[in-house]
Amino acid sequence: MRYISHFKIPDAVPDHGEIDYQSLAKVCNVDPSQLKQNLRFAMTNRIFCEPRPNYVAHTIASLELKEKNPMRSFVQWLTEDCAPMVAHQIDAIEKWGHGSPEPNETAVNYAYNFDGPFYQFIPADPVREKRFGVTIRQVSQQPASSVKHIQAGFNWDLLGSGTVIDVGGHIGYCAVAIAQAAPKLKLIVQDRPDVVAMAKDPKTTAVPEELRGRVTFEVHDFFQPQKTSADAYFFRKTLLNHSDKYAARIIGALSPALQRGNRLLIMDYIQTDGPIPDTAFERYYRAVDLQMLLYYNCRYRTLNEWKELVTAGDSRLVFESAYTPPGSCMPILSFIVQ
Repeated sequence: MRYISHFKIPDAVPDHGEIDYQSLAKVCNVDPSQLKQNLRFAMTNRIFCEPRPNYVAHTIASLELKEKNPMRSFVQWLTEDCAPMVAHQIDAIEKWGHGSPEPNETAVNYAYNFDGPFYQFIPADPVREKRFGVTIRQVSQQPASSVKHIQAGFNWDLLGSGTVIDVGGHIGYCAVAIAQAAPKLKLIVQDRPDVVAMAKDPKTTAVPEELRGRVTFEVHDFFQPQKTSADAYFFRKTLLNHSDKYAARIIGALSPALQRGNRLLIMDYIQTDGPIPDTAFERYYRAVDLQMLLYYNCRYRTLNEWKELVTAGDSRLVFESAYTPPGSCMPILSFIVQ
């Protein structure tokens, strides 16, 4: 797949019709014998086909790999960018030790000789950043990942006319969904200065004009003590990218602001806790779970691991409920301060 994407083979095959190996090799500037080896292996997975001897044609799968198709970026991310991480995972473990929780002691750091955490690694290369961005957008646009599931994942009316803070909420997509579901709630989105600036810019904001009176933004580092009081603090796929050591610190940073009856709401993945079914769904999430290890030295958590993590952050937070809306790949876990 790396060969096919790297040398842009799909772009040189006609969308309708066929092309012989020699001509295709000439267009792509590759060796015809190696081209044939690679494509005939790909054909065993229904990527391209050979309608007659020594001629290549597209299949539905290979058409997905053409330039500007999101699948091309996804494949390149996995084969160009992630492959070195996989190759050096053992080296990273042997250098920094088994079970390191540090975000700068990962397979990424070893493979690319990079000192910082993953979120700094991505923008360090514009080509890589683009590939990763397209990949993440593709995942987020899947129906199971829709922010609309936030609305049914929790009974927001329980909070009355209170305040919800979306911690690490980017430019407000989740806050907008909550505001639309609960007209009495006030929403505050906290994030880094550059993100907040983008969120407040009319050209890039996610907040429609009619909600700007109820959805506001403020700069906050979630590792620092929380200074803004709220009825609930909402995290969606924010704690996912941190090992237990640092995720517990993020939760613990809420402690100065927490009062009895306040809630911590976490919308994130819950990993199956054995025995493990051999389904396509389970294979996909186990594969992403391993990617979390490569990127961040962390993992998807089971329900019990989420409970233990929250308790480690602030022992006053008691598990209340977990509900997965129909069609959603993530539940909302509710913890209440007692």
